[in-house]
Amino acid sequence: MITTIDNSQRKFYIAEVGWSSNSYVCNLDGISKVIADIADKEPYKIYEIWNHRLKPISKKKLNEMFHANQITFRL
Repeated sequence: MITTIDNSQRKFYIAEVGWSSNSYVCNLDGISKVIADIADKEPYKIYEIWNHRLKPISKKKLNEMFHANQITFRL
């Protein structure tokens, strides 16, 4: 899967947990596409890239961000 990154927006790192070691970097609007692609294969974790570090982000915070940016997707 190929994602397009806009460096003027927040970036998120989605990593599959389990046997595979696939990971994806995307913006907020790309999270729904990545999760739709990998959700049935493996469990995953979502991190926010902040100050060149990975910061875990909760589902509640992500859902608030989706609502604030008028993106119709819920975790």
